[in-house]
Amino acid sequence: MKTNSKINNYLKHKLQNNDVEIGFNELADIGIEHNEVTFELNENIVLERVQYFKSFKISYKDKKRNYDNKLLDDYIDSEAVIKSLSDYKLTNKKYSEFKKSRQAEVEWNKDLENHFKTYFLNVHRGNPNKSLQIDIDLGSGKVGLELKWADKINKNHPMNNVVGQIGGYKRNGNYKSLFLVVAGVVDLKQDVLILELENRVRDELGCNFVFIEIV
Repeated sequence: MKTNSKINNYLKHKLQNNDVEIGFNELADIGIEHNEVTFELNENIVLERVQYFKSFKISYKDKKRNYDNKLLDDYIDSEAVIKSLSDYKLTNKKYSEFKKSRQAEVEWNKDLENHFKTYFLNVHRGNPNKSLQIDIDLGSGKVGLELKWADKINKNHPMNNVVGQIGGYKRNGNYKSLFLVVAGVVDLKQDVLILELENRVRDELGCNFVFIEIV
């Protein structure tokens, strides 16, 4: 069923106030026909008619997600992050635009942050001017992600520095799960240095490593 901002705002307000029932008159006021016994308003909201009453019960199909189908903080884990990263596309065009900036990594950071906001309820980008502040925070401390360009590992980010940085985040204990996300052309995915970095992050630190191919 198609919804609009009036419908969405009205139902969000009811759910935020733990009001999970809506009457026929209320439905008519916000422009919803109620001929069906059960119908879906969006990916995660279902209305089910209450027997013997002129009302519908508002419920979530997936209680781990909010009205907008975004995963709630308590349910964010490594698996959910890996799934969302698999849906992220870093194109050559986008990569070239980032590289024109004096802060290419910051521009990539912003783009990935916007991508995550379609999946998760709370997404925050770190301040690049503060030491030991991770690039992206998901779920207010559930998962932290550090971003690096593969072609810069040799030049500006020696491997030991990168491993030390991730190790520092882990020692601080601020995150339940940590990721090192490296982006580059497909040939660099099998580069000896990148493979060694992946092994060290996974085996030495017990953290997640994801390589994003520029396509």
